[in-house]
Amino acid sequence: MAHGFRGITWLSEWLWPIRTRWKRRVLFEDALKFIHEREETGQPATAEELASAIDIPAKSLPSFVGRLREIGYLEPEREGDTYLRLTPEGRQEALRIVRLHRLWEHYLAEQTGLAPEEWHTAAHRLEHTTTPEMANSLAAQLGFPRFDPHGDPIPTETGEIVQREGTPISESKPGDVVQVCHIEDEPLAAYQELLAHDLHLGTPLRVEKIRQDGVTVRHRGQTIRLSPEASANLWVKAAPYTAS
Repeated sequence: MAHGFRGITWLSEWLWPIRTRWKRRVLFEDALKFIHEREETGQPATAEELASAIDIPAKSLPSFVGRLREIGYLEPEREGDTYLRLTPEGRQEALRIVRLHRLWEHYLAEQTGLAPEEWHTAAHRLEHTTTPEMANSLAAQLGFPRFDPHGDPIPTETGEIVQREGTPISESKPGDVVQVCHIEDEPLAAYQELLAHDLHLGTPLRVEKIRQDGVTVRHRGQTIRLSPEASANLWVKAAPYTAS
């Protein structure tokens, strides 16, 4: 029994560096994706916001950000500038991760019976274990889709990405006839509210009211009132047909 225990202890000690490297890699990839997403919104992230987003202890933050700079993924620190900015290399790596995540979400939506609320978490696990060869095979299997099931554009293998379509429905006007072109899946409560109303990509809507406490629309003969959080997560574009 003692010999077996020593064997397990030795194995755990041998695996520890591998697990540590793996966890560090996942954190690096999550960090790049988060910083890229913030840059896309025009609101660059601070180190503190990054730490909160991917759960990095405050004491580890300086060395973590410093390592990203050493690798060449973040621009050097500028005096008086507290924002994190990706280098071209960092942006290319971020787009690689974004591509994997959105390809897997497309696969999960089209090829499995997984609930929409579970796509994001499952894709997050898969994106960190996908080789370039697997990614290209997956893209080919799916027919090289341009958008994921939420309407987000999928980067190409070389990092090219098209502009997201539409605007938040809260920017529409009463009387506008629109169709859903993007549904943000975070925060989860807002996403679940949209799913509960059976709102999906391509859904036609007629905007009735735009107010601070939410947006009211007509969908399939019914009136739906969306909370401000759900309204912010629902993007639309002009519809080529009439919604009822």
